[in-house]
Amino acid sequence: MKKETIIVGRIYGVHGIKGQVKVECISDNPARFQKGTRLFLEKTQQYVTILQSEPYKGGLLLSFEELPDRNDAEKACPSYLLVDKTDLPVLPEGSYYHFQLIGMAVCQKEILLGKIIAIDSRGGTDYYVVEQENGKTFMIPAIKEFIHEIDVENQKMMVQLPQGLME
Repeated sequence: MKKETIIVGRIYGVHGIKGQVKVECISDNPARFQKGTRLFLEKTQQYVTILQSEPYKGGLLLSFEELPDRNDAEKACPSYLLVDKTDLPVLPEGSYYHFQLIGMAVCQKEILLGKIIAIDSRGGTDYYVVEQENGKTFMIPAIKEFIHEIDVENQKMMVQLPQGLME
């Protein structure tokens, strides 16, 4: 797959004899794993079509048309499941996919504070984990009070942080 892709799941094991695989979901879109959805299987470099999807221990059990039995499923394990970025739904204004923010420069009054290295979601609020040049990290709540502008194209976030937040 040569297009720009993002990971939406990780196959970490097989289940049973009918080709089912255990999948950790890395997508916040529940429709991503519905019957008929096509995904790209990184390990075997092929597209697969979801035949069946069911909840399993905090993740999913998936079966694919192209992996009809356990032997085929074992060949696909472990692997990432990917989608083309152009297949992602357009988000409403002011909403962003996590992959758009990771690596983004965080600046306050044109001073570089660091880069976003992770996004931590707790209690309904995202927190941007920012790594400074000295290797120390701090977290910024993803709220309008602190985040003034996000420029995805130029990979830059402008913030106004209260005293002590970076300590």
